[in-house]
Amino acid sequence: MLNKKTTIFAVALFSAVRLYAASILELHPDEAYYWLWSKHLSPGFFDHPGLIAFFIKLTTFLGGSEFFVRLGGVLVSVVLSILIWKLSLSLFEDEKVASGSVLLLNLYPLTFSGSLITTPDVPLFLFWGVSIFLFWQALKTQKVHYWYFLGISAGLALASKYTAVLLFPCLFTYLLFTKERKWLATVHPYIAILLSALVFLPVVLWNAGHNWISFSFQLSHGASGSQIHIGKFFDYIGGQFLVAGPFVFLVVLIAGTIFLFSKDNKKFFLAITSMPVIAFFAVASFKKTSEANWPAVAYFTLSILVPVYLLKGSKLKARVWDFAVLFSALMSVTLLAHAIYGVIPIKKISTKLAVADATNWVHGWHEIAQEIQKRPGVEFIVTPSHQLSAQLEYYTDGKIPVFVDKTVARYSQYNLWDFEKNSAGKNGLYIFDSDMQFGNYKDQFESIQTIDSMVIYRNGIAIRKYTIVSGRKYKGVSR
Repeated sequence: MLNKKTTIFAVALFSAVRLYAASILELHPDEAYYWLWSKHLSPGFFDHPGLIAFFIKLTTFLGGSEFFVRLGGVLVSVVLSILIWKLSLSLFEDEKVASGSVLLLNLYPLTFSGSLITTPDVPLFLFWGVSIFLFWQALKTQKVHYWYFLGISAGLALASKYTAVLLFPCLFTYLLFTKERKWLATVHPYIAILLSALVFLPVVLWNAGHNWISFSFQLSHGASGSQIHIGKFFDYIGGQFLVAGPFVFLVVLIAGTIFLFSKDNKKFFLAITSMPVIAFFAVASFKKTSEANWPAVAYFTLSILVPVYLLKGSKLKARVWDFAVLFSALMSVTLLAHAIYGVIPIKKISTKLAVADATNWVHGWHEIAQEIQKRPGVEFIVTPSHQLSAQLEYYTDGKIPVFVDKTVARYSQYNLWDFEKNSAGKNGLYIFDSDMQFGNYKDQFESIQTIDSMVIYRNGIAIRKYTIVSGRKYKGVSR
């Protein structure tokens, strides 16, 4: 069953399913925010480097629908499948392991549906995978040009998301603890680092021109904190069991630890380019919340590590492989089907849980946009959320200027833009949902015309309730 032919068929099937889902699910608020970046291209933004904006710009040349916003993620999943097939064969020359690696990479709940959500993780995962592949080719072939391509690829990974900085200590540690340390006495790894820095330089310059705001935000967002929170550590570990599948992640912990101390350099390579990433965010979680997707890049080489451990072992391990992968696949298919059709009867367990269902975020945006577009004379929209503002801009086709109430909104890229500058004296809407802290909208207009409510339903459950305030002659906010 695990061979090249079935692997090609599986990747084609996965891609078709992703393309279908990409075309019918509405954008997640994060996606809308990154789509907005693509309308204002820059090497850097407040939250992340700007490469994701260029990805979205490229695919939306073909059209502006959700399908095209997400097309890059689906294409990246195909490229990564090819890369991991080639890397696995280069390492172990075992078609069964290579096939298993491709299947696992595509069947994690993290990647099966996660590749649909277009975020900076998409280009990060791509260039992390390319960098790992090029590094191994440099060592295996002893050809120096791979080092230079590696430098460019690693720089592009950094220009995608700052998490890519973890790539460098992982690769350095592998060199240091194997016979490949001879490369450290040559100029080539250092030229690669220089090339990475040059590719990343526009992001640095953007930060320098903006008071180092993005670097500062990410350092405080992901690595600061004065108190120890044991609960956040267990939340993070629990998140990994969910994004990989519980049995797959259990194998990751066992096999990853064994391979870290293996004398087999190939097994050590798989472990050292994955387990430190998992561990880094585990340690960080004691101080700050580490989101489940943050160590996503670790799962590139873990996708080879798991089948190597299980498929090159005993019959019992092979059965564990079958069960673990099947369970992850069932999780992935169920979660995607639920995101599209709402197949999990969460309401029967708890209405509160049904309202909190994360898949609700890809539903209901057309409805609020249609309500807005029915109203005559709307010259702008203001909200207390960067995500809500981005969604309204996308689903009103960019025809109505949208900005945030900077007195209450979380600091974001909107604070570096000045979208509200031409809104004084105009009539507009102030929109917020019931879970949001909102500003004193009465003081922002000369008069309030109407205050209406709108409830968004999914499967008969009220998932969001919006207040729509119609105001005359916008005065702005006092800061």
